[in-house]
Amino acid sequence: CMESMVSNGVYHEWFRREFPEVEFIPFRRYFYSEVDVPMHSDASYVTLDSNTIMMAPEQMPDPETIRKVQERYRILIPPRSDLPNPTSRRYHLNTLSLDEKRMLVNAQEKTMIKWLESYGYKP
Repeated sequence: CMESMVSNGVYHEWFRREFPEVEFIPFRRYFYSEVDVPMHSDASYVTLDSNTIMMAPEQMPDPETIRKVQERYRILIPPRSDLPNPTSRRYHLNTLSLDEKRMLVNAQEKTMIKWLESYGYKP
């Protein structure tokens, strides 16, 4: 679980009590930031299935962290968004996995849909 600069502290306390086996990763410690302001971490990396994560190229962790992550997960770097978005270049990474293969994706993100399909997912 990633603890970002905008995460709710009470939520994290509850989550740690309920799921003590989950490792918390401080966002600022491991991830570079293109700007030094609070941001949501959900579009920095997204779990696609139990063995695969999608990482935003603009928010790649340091090389040591990449090696640690690759010991447990396959890392996929997604394509850029098809749509102009004034709020975030990573908005299209906000997907919702329904199971190991099926997920909800913005229907206008045609490149993202084809990319996910190329890895066997069913957007």
